[in-house]
Amino acid sequence: DGLYSVGYVVDAGDAIDEISETNNSAFAGTLRVGPAPANSGTPDDVEPNDAFSSATNLGTLGQASFTTGSISTTTDDDYFVFTAAESGQATITVSFSDNVGDIDATLTNAAGNTLDSGTSTNDDEVLTASVVEGEQYFIRVYGWSGAINTYGLDVNAPGVDTEGPVLATASFDRDATQQVRFTFDELIDPSAVSAGDLVLENLSTGEVFNVSTLAFAVGGREATWAVSQGSPLLGNGVWEATLPGTSVTDINGNNAAGDASFTFDVLAGDANFDRTVDLADFGILRANFGSTNSLFAQGDFNYDGSVDLADFGLLRSSFGQTLGMPGSLFADDEA
Repeated sequence: DGLYSVGYVVDAGDAIDEISETNNSAFAGTLRVGPAPANSGTPDDVEPNDAFSSATNLGTLGQASFTTGSISTTTDDDYFVFTAAESGQATITVSFSDNVGDIDATLTNAAGNTLDSGTSTNDDEVLTASVVEGEQYFIRVYGWSGAINTYGLDVNAPGVDTEGPVLATASFDRDATQQVRFTFDELIDPSAVSAGDLVLENLSTGEVFNVSTLAFAVGGREATWAVSQGSPLLGNGVWEATLPGTSVTDINGNNAAGDASFTFDVLAGDANFDRTVDLADFGILRANFGSTNSLFAQGDFNYDGSVDLADFGLLRSSFGQTLGMPGSLFADDEA
């Protein structure tokens, strides 16, 4: 590893007659040689945050640390945003090893004006600027000339973060697998959330699902629970997913203000997601029968990747059923 001089020599023995014999060698510049980055192609937990509009929210600061940053491609930019808790001087440190890949950084205000930038060829970049209470500031971290590297980010601003994370979105993905996802408005502490914190209740039948069978992952702003291959599936009905606010804290230890909760539908065989299993769903299954690498919307109702007789059996067991409101499994039971 290191910095090397690069030059060239042409026709060293003057075997070729030339107009000039004084330009056969030259110094071409320098070349930095380092180990291949181990993180190449591995995005960090907060992707996608490649633009101002999708910047990762660090919350109202105070102080914050993000230790698992990654510039994972030659065009990857990471954006972060924070709100100043008080007016004063803020210091942002981007930590990395320059011999792996040179990382640069900029700090801008909400109007897009650059307040400071770090473009050295040394380890780490340090940005400083005066911030105003209640205003937002954006940090851009990027590789110089396509460099790839990992980094840590530390923000030290005046004041203390007292605001907990707020639920931004909640969703149930039924296409590739049955998966519950909670996304918050700022980074959450992955050590605070555990697999058993989620409560899944079938409001149609009263069943409480055993979440210990689910694959659990937490990182960045998200926590997800997904049914693994071969594990029990959620049964038909209207389900409610609840994540207690005491289980969710931001990276500064502030709890969420309240529980995060939402409802979603599960109906085996409902390929077109209209809450009814009928001939339209059978037509979808028939059109894809025998296919592999398939999704629920194509007739793979048991999530094994293939559309086959097992899926037909699931459709047949639900055929003619219409999902009703919570407390009633089928619409014709509501009267």
